[in-house]
Amino acid sequence: MVVRFYEIINPRYTRRLRLVCRPYQNDNNINLRFDFTGLSYNVHEVILEYVDFGGFENLSVNDEPIYVGELTAAPGFPGVLVNVTMDPVSGGHKGMLILTGEIHSLTIGGQEFFLDNICTYEASADCIDFENLTLGDEFGDGINPVGFVFYDEDDVPVSVEYFEWQSGGTYGTASVDWTFDGFGFGKIMRLNNINLGFDFTGLGFPVHEVTFEYADLGGFENLSVNGSAMYVGELKTAPDPPGVQLIVNTSPMPGGEMGTATLKGVIESLMVGGQEFWLDHVCFYNQTGAYESPGFSETVLGQNYPNPVKNHTVIPFALKKGSNVNLSIYNLLGQEIIVLCNEYYPAGDYEIQWNGSNNQDECLPEGIYLYQLKTENNTYIKKLQLIR
Repeated sequence: MVVRFYEIINPRYTRRLRLVCRPYQNDNNINLRFDFTGLSYNVHEVILEYVDFGGFENLSVNDEPIYVGELTAAPGFPGVLVNVTMDPVSGGHKGMLILTGEIHSLTIGGQEFFLDNICTYEASADCIDFENLTLGDEFGDGINPVGFVFYDEDDVPVSVEYFEWQSGGTYGTASVDWTFDGFGFGKIMRLNNINLGFDFTGLGFPVHEVTFEYADLGGFENLSVNGSAMYVGELKTAPDPPGVQLIVNTSPMPGGEMGTATLKGVIESLMVGGQEFWLDHVCFYNQTGAYESPGFSETVLGQNYPNPVKNHTVIPFALKKGSNVNLSIYNLLGQEIIVLCNEYYPAGDYEIQWNGSNNQDECLPEGIYLYQLKTENNTYIKKLQLIR
């Protein structure tokens, strides 16, 4: 079976949507394999919708050994986090599978299983992934002084820094390790009672978002942004640094947990570390809030702004040619929250406002939501965050 990929690209956006253009697929005791290696970009996120009416499913990412079981219990794969949401339907359930990480291929199927809207995304960011370091190299106590810049990747100096406890502190070691137990990709940094400092001020552009992946197998973590007072404790319970929003998502792993952290705001420096702590893919982004017209060269769904959403947000889109348009908000269970528009629009630029409520004009709880634009030919999906 040949799966054709079509690209919808606007170089003005920090995130660019690529869509697998297929109708729904009924998988009956068979798998489909999607190969993303021939695309002109690296896939860092895949979102797909499915319906399961019985039997087991298969799942493999990057040709790892196939998981057999219910998708809702699927583990992560090396360097890739797996998140599955579900909602009951008559005779089974429907759900959404979200894969986050560096994704080269996907194999998926089931017994009474339906797939739809397989969408691939690229986070067009520069990432510090430590691949240019030598496996086993160590930095820190007895090797380098505090504040020593031991690495520079994508014009971001990385230094070794003092680690704080709830009383006192220490200066331990950082070492170049290899991916393990489903965490990281290739070389990763092991931090043992030490922090790494990242300086973004020499980039020549403002950084408005930083993400990183981590594994925590014990002890406390440190976090400081833009020179703020050091937070000491579990990263998942850390408060927002001054002027910056912190979003942490975690999943269990043998002996601890792994997660992703996102910082949103103007970010000039970051300091992060732990006691039994591993770090990978420290990525930084330029401004993501502004929307620019694509000049009608393509159909584009822009990133909402402001994002995160508190009281209201604007969702921009542009049409190359006139089309019936449905713009709706969904939760991560795939449930429709509200229809913002469902009518014909001629070619042009448009902005639709949303106030964070559902169809009954009730305020929604904070969390991650999806907004979906359907035209006569394609479907486009992006994420937003609602805060209260």
